Amino acid sequence: MICSWALNKTRYYIHVISGPIALICSVFNFFSFSRGKVFPISFHIWVGRLHNLAVLVASLGALLLGLVSATPEWIKVGFYFLLCLWLPSMLLGWYHIRTGNLKQHQRWMTRNFACTAAAITLRLYALVTLGNTPYYLMVYLSLIHIAMTEVYLQVSDGCDRKWIRGLCKREDIVNKE
Repeated sequence: MICSWALNKTRYYIHVISGPIALICSVFNFFSFSRGKVFPISFHIWVGRLHNLAVLVASLGALLLGLVSATPEWIKVGFYFLLCLWLPSMLLGWYHIRTGNLKQHQRWMTRNFACTAAAITLRLYALVTLGNTPYYLMVYLSLIHIAMTEVYLQVSDGCDRKWIRGLCKREDIVNKE
């Protein structure tokens, strides 16, 4: 029993310590001052490496924590969905920068930042509603901005997808055709 408690506590601390590190690194790297404007580009690279390591560790901690958590299954589904977006978006962002595709790197790391920021959104909902909103609702609401980020990325890509054309201005569509 003590061993199980210590293991669960370790899983918790792995996630709770590495998650904020990933969040802080995301904030630094998301804004342009870290990409050669204020700091040298090597700063962005090293903070990115730390971010990637923190996401890997936090993802592992979240997965292991979810296996033993007393949280209801339908809440775990929301967190596992986030995990299924968070880790692959980081890996794809890393892959694209390693292959020299800067535009795709930026797009995937924007998605990754949205996933990382879900932790902030979850806590903001709790703060704004003073804890009066059911937890399961806050978990799923914290994922909305990930969908909004994807819509933004698709719209900024020139409205070339049919499903998103309704969000574009009519003249944008006419100019594309």
